[in-house]
Amino acid sequence: MILASVVLTLVSLAGQVLKPILGEFVKLINVASELSVPTWYASTLLLLCSVLLAAITLAERRRGNPAQRWGILSAIFLFLCLDDMLALHERTSNTLLQPGLRALGYEPGGFLSYAWVILYAPLVLIFVLAYFRFWLNLPARIRFLFLVAGALFVGGGILVEMFNAWYDSVYGRGTMLTATMTHFEEFFEMIGPSVFVYALLSYLGSTAGEVRLRIGEV
Repeated sequence: MILASVVLTLVSLAGQVLKPILGEFVKLINVASELSVPTWYASTLLLLCSVLLAAITLAERRRGNPAQRWGILSAIFLFLCLDDMLALHERTSNTLLQPGLRALGYEPGGFLSYAWVILYAPLVLIFVLAYFRFWLNLPARIRFLFLVAGALFVGGGILVEMFNAWYDSVYGRGTMLTATMTHFEEFFEMIGPSVFVYALLSYLGSTAGEVRLRIGEV
Protein backbone atom coordinates (compact mmCIF):
# COMPACT_ATOMS: atom_id res chain seq x y z
CA MET A 1 0.00 0.00 0.00
CA ILE A 2 2.85 2.37 0.82
CA LEU A 3 4.53 1.51 -2.48
CA ALA A 4 1.29 2.18 -4.35
CA SER A 5 0.98 5.56 -2.59
CA VAL A 6 4.54 6.50 -3.57
CA VAL A 7 4.01 5.49 -7.20
CA LEU A 8 0.70 7.34 -7.54
CA THR A 9 2.21 10.50 -6.01
CA LEU A 10 5.29 10.44 -8.26
CA VAL A 11 3.19 9.79 -11.37
CA SER A 12 0.95 12.72 -10.44
CA LEU A 13 3.97 15.00 -9.91
CA ALA A 14 5.37 13.96 -13.28
CA GLY A 15 1.99 14.76 -14.80
CA GLN A 16 2.24 18.34 -13.49
CA VAL A 17 5.58 18.77 -15.23
CA LEU A 18 4.31 17.20 -18.46
CA LYS A 19 0.93 18.94 -18.41
CA PRO A 20 1.52 20.74 -21.76
CA ILE A 21 2.08 17.35 -23.39
CA LEU A 22 -0.49 15.23 -21.58
CA GLY A 23 -3.35 17.75 -21.67
CA GLU A 24 -6.62 16.55 -20.12
CA PHE A 25 -5.10 13.17 -19.26
CA VAL A 26 -3.40 14.89 -16.32
CA LYS A 27 -6.74 15.01 -14.47
CA LEU A 28 -6.90 11.23 -14.46
CA ILE A 29 -3.59 10.89 -12.59
CA ASN A 30 -3.70 14.09 -10.50
CA VAL A 31 -3.87 13.46 -6.74
CA ALA A 32 -5.77 16.74 -6.29
CA SER A 33 -8.48 15.92 -8.84
CA GLU A 34 -11.83 14.53 -7.67
CA LEU A 35 -12.21 12.03 -10.51
CA SER A 36 -8.75 10.48 -10.63
CA VAL A 37 -7.05 7.18 -9.91
CA PRO A 38 -5.20 8.50 -6.80
CA THR A 39 -8.43 9.90 -5.34
CA TRP A 40 -10.21 6.61 -5.98
CA TYR A 41 -7.35 4.74 -4.33
CA ALA A 42 -7.31 7.05 -1.27
CA SER A 43 -11.08 6.71 -0.87
CA THR A 44 -10.81 2.92 -1.15
CA LEU A 45 -8.23 2.88 1.65
CA LEU A 46 -10.62 4.79 3.91
CA LEU A 47 -13.45 2.43 2.99
CA LEU A 48 -11.22 -0.55 3.79
CA CYS A 49 -10.52 0.99 7.21
CA SER A 50 -14.27 1.28 7.79
CA VAL A 51 -14.85 -2.36 6.79
CA LEU A 52 -12.05 -3.64 9.03
CA LEU A 53 -13.35 -1.57 11.95
CA ALA A 54 -16.82 -3.06 11.38
CA ALA A 55 -15.26 -6.54 11.43
CA ILE A 56 -13.49 -5.73 14.72
CA THR A 57 -16.79 -4.45 16.12
CA LEU A 58 -18.49 -7.75 15.35
CA ALA A 59 -15.54 -9.76 16.68
CA GLU A 60 -15.47 -7.80 19.95
CA ARG A 61 -19.22 -8.26 20.42
CA ARG A 62 -18.92 -12.01 19.96
CA ARG A 63 -16.20 -12.07 22.60
CA GLY A 64 -18.47 -10.15 24.96
CA ASN A 65 -16.29 -7.02 24.97
CA PRO A 66 -17.48 -3.39 24.62
CA ALA A 67 -17.60 -2.62 20.91
CA GLN A 68 -19.35 0.74 20.66
CA ARG A 69 -16.15 2.75 20.17
CA TRP A 70 -15.05 0.47 17.33
CA GLY A 71 -18.45 0.84 15.67
CA ILE A 72 -18.30 4.64 15.91
CA LEU A 73 -14.81 4.57 14.38
CA SER A 74 -16.17 2.51 11.49
CA ALA A 75 -18.89 5.12 10.87
CA ILE A 76 -16.32 7.95 11.07
CA PHE A 77 -14.12 6.34 8.44
CA LEU A 78 -17.11 5.71 6.21
CA PHE A 79 -17.83 9.44 6.42
CA LEU A 80 -14.17 10.24 5.68
CA CYS A 81 -14.38 8.00 2.62
CA LEU A 82 -17.43 9.88 1.32
CA ASP A 83 -15.81 13.20 2.23
CA ASP A 84 -12.69 12.32 0.25
CA MET A 85 -14.59 10.93 -2.71
CA LEU A 86 -17.02 13.86 -2.99
CA ALA A 87 -14.72 16.62 -1.61
CA LEU A 88 -17.40 17.48 0.95
CA HIS A 89 -15.09 19.61 3.11
CA GLU A 90 -14.12 21.79 0.14
CA ARG A 91 -17.72 22.16 -1.01
CA THR A 92 -18.82 23.00 2.53
CA SER A 93 -16.04 25.58 2.79
CA ASN A 94 -16.90 27.28 -0.50
CA THR A 95 -20.69 27.25 -0.23
CA LEU A 96 -21.35 27.60 3.52
CA LEU A 97 -18.39 28.40 5.76
CA GLN A 98 -16.71 31.20 3.82
CA PRO A 99 -19.96 33.05 2.98
CA GLY A 100 -21.13 32.57 6.56
CA LEU A 101 -17.92 33.92 8.06
CA ARG A 102 -17.98 36.91 5.70
CA ALA A 103 -21.56 37.63 6.74
CA LEU A 104 -20.30 37.77 10.34
CA GLY A 105 -17.61 40.25 9.34
CA TYR A 106 -14.68 37.83 9.32
CA GLU A 107 -12.62 37.29 6.18
CA PRO A 108 -10.72 33.98 6.29
CA GLY A 109 -7.07 34.52 5.49
CA GLY A 110 -3.54 33.28 6.12
CA PHE A 111 -3.41 29.81 7.65
CA LEU A 112 -7.22 29.76 7.76
CA SER A 113 -7.82 30.73 4.13
CA TYR A 114 -9.38 27.32 3.59
CA ALA A 115 -12.28 27.75 5.99
CA TRP A 116 -13.03 24.02 6.38
CA VAL A 117 -10.05 23.83 8.74
CA ILE A 118 -11.93 26.08 11.19
CA LEU A 119 -14.65 23.40 11.42
CA TYR A 120 -12.59 20.22 11.20
CA ALA A 121 -9.73 21.13 13.57
CA PRO A 122 -12.03 21.40 16.64
CA LEU A 123 -13.71 18.13 15.62
CA VAL A 124 -10.30 16.42 15.57
CA LEU A 125 -9.56 17.79 19.05
CA ILE A 126 -12.92 16.53 20.35
CA PHE A 127 -12.20 13.12 18.81
CA VAL A 128 -8.76 12.93 20.45
CA LEU A 129 -10.17 13.80 23.86
CA ALA A 130 -13.06 11.34 23.49
CA TYR A 131 -10.84 8.45 22.36
CA PHE A 132 -7.75 9.08 24.49
CA ARG A 133 -8.63 6.52 27.18
CA PHE A 134 -9.72 4.02 24.51
CA TRP A 135 -6.34 4.47 22.82
CA LEU A 136 -4.45 4.00 26.11
CA ASN A 137 -6.16 0.63 26.65
CA LEU A 138 -4.95 -0.78 23.32
CA PRO A 139 -1.94 -3.13 23.16
CA ALA A 140 1.34 -1.18 23.05
CA ARG A 141 2.21 -2.07 19.44
CA ILE A 142 -1.28 -1.28 18.15
CA ARG A 143 -1.31 1.93 20.17
CA PHE A 144 1.93 3.03 18.50
CA LEU A 145 0.64 2.20 15.01
CA PHE A 146 -2.59 4.10 15.67
CA LEU A 147 -0.57 7.11 16.78
CA VAL A 148 1.63 7.03 13.65
CA ALA A 149 -1.38 6.61 11.35
CA GLY A 150 -3.27 9.46 13.01
CA ALA A 151 -0.27 11.79 12.96
CA LEU A 152 0.33 11.18 9.26
CA PHE A 153 -3.32 11.53 8.29
CA VAL A 154 -4.07 14.62 10.37
CA GLY A 155 -0.67 16.15 9.64
CA GLY A 156 -1.28 15.84 5.92
CA GLY A 157 -4.95 16.73 5.98
CA ILE A 158 -4.82 19.80 8.24
CA LEU A 159 -1.28 21.03 8.99
CA VAL A 160 0.02 20.85 5.41
CA GLU A 161 -3.29 22.28 4.18
CA MET A 162 -2.87 25.24 6.56
CA PHE A 163 0.64 25.89 5.24
CA ASN A 164 -0.72 25.74 1.70
CA ALA A 165 -3.43 28.21 2.65
CA TRP A 166 -0.87 30.64 4.06
CA TYR A 167 1.42 30.30 1.04
CA ASP A 168 -1.45 30.79 -1.41
CA SER A 169 -2.66 33.89 0.43
CA VAL A 170 0.83 35.45 0.31
CA TYR A 171 2.24 34.34 -3.03
CA GLY A 172 -0.86 33.26 -4.97
CA ARG A 173 -1.95 29.91 -6.32
CA GLY A 174 -0.66 27.97 -9.28
CA THR A 175 3.04 27.80 -8.33
CA MET A 176 5.07 24.60 -8.48
CA LEU A 177 5.69 24.77 -4.73
CA THR A 178 1.94 24.83 -4.09
CA ALA A 179 1.48 21.81 -6.36
CA THR A 180 4.33 19.99 -4.60
CA MET A 181 2.90 20.70 -1.14
CA THR A 182 -0.52 19.51 -2.30
CA HIS A 183 1.13 16.26 -3.36
CA PHE A 184 2.76 15.93 0.07
CA GLU A 185 -0.66 16.49 1.64
CA GLU A 186 -2.36 13.83 -0.47
CA PHE A 187 0.59 11.46 0.03
CA PHE A 188 0.25 11.67 3.81
CA GLU A 189 -3.49 11.12 3.46
CA MET A 190 -2.73 7.84 1.68
CA ILE A 191 0.12 6.73 3.94
CA GLY A 192 -1.84 7.35 7.15
CA PRO A 193 -4.74 5.02 6.23
CA SER A 194 -2.21 2.46 4.91
CA VAL A 195 -0.57 2.28 8.33
CA PHE A 196 -4.01 2.16 9.94
CA VAL A 197 -5.07 -0.77 7.76
CA TYR A 198 -1.93 -2.61 8.82
CA ALA A 199 -2.66 -1.83 12.46
CA LEU A 200 -6.26 -3.04 12.19
CA LEU A 201 -5.22 -6.27 10.48
CA SER A 202 -2.60 -6.80 13.18
CA TYR A 203 -5.22 -6.26 15.88
CA LEU A 204 -7.63 -8.66 14.20
CA GLY A 205 -4.89 -11.26 13.85
CA SER A 206 -3.90 -11.01 17.50
CA THR A 207 -7.44 -11.03 18.95
CA ALA A 208 -9.85 -12.75 16.59
CA GLY A 209 -7.35 -15.14 15.02
CA GLU A 210 -9.43 -15.72 11.90
CA VAL A 211 -12.13 -13.54 10.35
CA ARG A 212 -14.32 -14.66 7.48
CA LEU A 213 -16.45 -12.18 5.52
CA ARG A 214 -19.33 -13.65 3.56
CA ILE A 215 -21.44 -11.52 1.21
CA GLY A 216 -24.72 -13.06 0.15
CA GLU A 217 -25.46 -16.72 -0.45
CA VAL A 218 -24.62 -18.91 -3.42
